[in-house]
Amino acid sequence: MATINVDDLMSFHAIDISLYLRLIRRLGTPLNSTKRTLAFLLWLEHAGLARDNLTRHISSRPDPVVARFVTEAESCINVITRNDKQ
Repeated sequence: MATINVDDLMSFHAIDISLYLRLIRRLGTPLNSTKRTLAFLLWLEHAGLARDNLTRHISSRPDPVVARFVTEAESCINVITRNDKQ
């Protein structure tokens, strides 16, 4: 198994980190919501349910559009977690 150094890992996730900081600092998204949203977006990518580089695509949009993505992601997460509890 190949090893990955920290610099390579940080470079790989630079877009994710940038979006994370934008959501918290510029848009004032609560920390828990930010973590859940990014985890959801990465899960969509990994599961093949969304386009590759979804976080890059979202990051390239204006703040109001990014905020809407967060709202939609939270709605989806709420439905999924509600269904898990039933």
